[in-house]
Amino acid sequence: MAAAFTLAAAASLGWATSVSVGTDLLAENSEPVPVRLMLRAPDATSVAVTGSFNEWDPENLELTRGEDGLFYIVVLLPRGRHEYMFVVDGSEWVTDPAAPLNSDDDFGRPNAILDV
Repeated sequence: MAAAFTLAAAASLGWATSVSVGTDLLAENSEPVPVRLMLRAPDATSVAVTGSFNEWDPENLELTRGEDGLFYIVVLLPRGRHEYMFVVDGSEWVTDPAAPLNSDDDFGRPNAILDV
């Protein structure tokens, strides 16, 4: 039996995000799980995602720009807890406002937490 878990929220500056995690509720395996990350940033020219899953490389995973400034990407993540942030226009680090959990990043901003 498959399920999808989706979060959506609005943030200041007109940004909104959602996270979709595809999971199999009956299977326990170590296969990577497809995770869809989205950020609505209509004034941005680029958005990337960086986190514990890509060694915090802000140039490694760039999101695709869709209609109305909605940026999106699907990444394969191993099961477990991951911390991440969006990087808007190469310099502005943005915590995912849709993430229900976050953790201090020791730089004055919270990292979003995603449990896969």
